[in-house]
Amino acid sequence: MVDTEMAENKTMSRTVWLAGVLTLTMGMNGCFTAEDPGIFACSDTERGCPDGYTCDPGSWTCIKRGTKTDSRIDGPGPDLSTHVPGTWIKVQNGNFPMGSPATEPCREPLAHLGIKETQHNVTLSSDFEIMDTEVTQEDFKTVLGLSPSNMAGCKTCPVESVTWHEAAAYCNALSLSKSVETCYTCSKETSDSGIVNYICGEAKAFEGSKIYNCQGYRLPTEAEWEHAYRAGTTTAYYSGKNDPQACIDKEDTAASVIGWYNSNASKKTHPVKTKAANKLKLYDMAGNVWEWCHDWLQKDLTKAEAWDPVGTKSDGMKVTRGGTFADFAQHLRAAARDGQDRSTRKPFIGFRCARRFSN
Repeated sequence: MVDTEMAENKTMSRTVWLAGVLTLTMGMNGCFTAEDPGIFACSDTERGCPDGYTCDPGSWTCIKRGTKTDSRIDGPGPDLSTHVPGTWIKVQNGNFPMGSPATEPCREPLAHLGIKETQHNVTLSSDFEIMDTEVTQEDFKTVLGLSPSNMAGCKTCPVESVTWHEAAAYCNALSLSKSVETCYTCSKETSDSGIVNYICGEAKAFEGSKIYNCQGYRLPTEAEWEHAYRAGTTTAYYSGKNDPQACIDKEDTAASVIGWYNSNASKKTHPVKTKAANKLKLYDMAGNVWEWCHDWLQKDLTKAEAWDPVGTKSDGMKVTRGGTFADFAQHLRAAARDGQDRSTRKPFIGFRCARRFSN
């Protein structure tokens, strides 16, 4: 949230409403100065930088806004009259066993952080549709006018280094382009030098489990994501069982068929649709980049049967799913889970959008 009570050495902000999105154009904040911006480590978010600087995802240090190394300056924003990018796959409602059985090899690699894969029965009451690939760098720039990727220059590679807020803003932009209701309320902050940042949250009408009622585009819930990944399968991967000897630092043949990960990716993302799809024709559900989900991370989903579930807010993190080019095979399993702060910007987190299916 932007503090509109500027200090004496700040330029007063002005506020404009555009298409239901609050746009704040801010003046530069002179409260901090730095002769050498590189001394400021920004870690995952721009909040670690003094005003007038932005976080460089390549070095994780603060650089002066507007410099050539700031890849997120790309001129005008989206043309919301354009078509919705991507191919959309319908996923039938129904019930499925979410999580992993206690006998599955390599399960719960993040148990030391309290993140469990407790198996339980889940029912999704509505059909939904989901993008067949992760959002690409080209599509992200087309829709939001931004190029945040650390591994830039590959139009068909998944966009990465995006926050949960930016992923939600992208989904909202798709909704606006189709004149359907938006599932999120987003503020857009633009600095004097042109740096754009989004802060998003659930629209009030769709808080909690009501998100399933939203007709617009949004991030998939964690349950929807796993249901789509599995496509009716119950094995560790949608390509089959996993190798119990290949949990860490070894190639798993079944994983290599469907995803880019530590054993085959050469420490970088790869173009989408270059590995085998699942039965629904969904690609890159395993590997390439982690994918943001709509839900707050509930570390243990328990054994209780769930109907149209959404995670409860506990540690303030959002769910990520699917594993990444840098992960071991154990993270590419259908049940593998992780979570990150909504403002996290890392070169291995991307997303895809979903929406309630409408004839």
